[in-house]
Amino acid sequence: MTSDERKVLTGSKGQPLATFLRTTRDGLPAADLVEPTKGSDLAAVANAAIAAFPGWAFSAPPDLGRLLLERGATPLRHAHWLARDFVADPPEPTWSRLESANPDLAIGPASTVPMDYLDAAEAAYPPGHPDYEPRESAEERMALDITPLLDGTLGPLLAASTVARDAGRSGALVAVCLVTDRTPEGPWVVEVFRRPEPRYAGLGRLLLRRTMAGLAIAGYPVLGLTVTEGNPARATYDRLGFQPVLESLTVRLPSPRRSRAGGNS
Repeated sequence: MTSDERKVLTGSKGQPLATFLRTTRDGLPAADLVEPTKGSDLAAVANAAIAAFPGWAFSAPPDLGRLLLERGATPLRHAHWLARDFVADPPEPTWSRLESANPDLAIGPASTVPMDYLDAAEAAYPPGHPDYEPRESAEERMALDITPLLDGTLGPLLAASTVARDAGRSGALVAVCLVTDRTPEGPWVVEVFRRPEPRYAGLGRLLLRRTMAGLAIAGYPVLGLTVTEGNPARATYDRLGFQPVLESLTVRLPSPRRSRAGGNS
């Protein structure tokens, strides 16, 4: 959930130090797209953030994020925001009809049933992957990683979203490209992945190209996405004409330590 109205982080004397969007991340309150005000001392911003938002997720420019890590914050994600301008660099319209050369693979519209995605998502993001998120159960993964992609939490799912299904796996979903309308940024790739087996190599790129063309034909002027530092998919996005917009380091701010003195037992 995101409020489009930017909030202000102030210092001890009420001076504005940074602005941010109030959001949530994995159930945590979060400050997103943090922008220090011109001339603000980053150390002062870091100290004010820790005091004001204990335990929050906090997405900031990397230099501010690193200061927060030095002050006890926990790293969550180092991400790069990329965008493809369809006006200056339109995708090839024929991409909207791309199909796999494998006759067992069928490309079609995205499913809105969260359970359809679980098996492929867990295979696509194993431990060690830059975007791996440990979860205690399949139910938790569904609630935190999959359902929000489909239920409007991240914006309405757009019709250009596509998936691939494999007849050899009883029609199971094996690759996805999901795009939502993330106003005010516009269309946003909230997920693109494929199962890691060699027979599915290139499917993520195929689906993304097909989705890009569909969006451009529908009149959308731009498509954005974020990619985690170290994710090899970055090379694919670069080849498809996505350009850097913003870099951020998301951390979890430290919570106050409980005092061991003066308590009742």
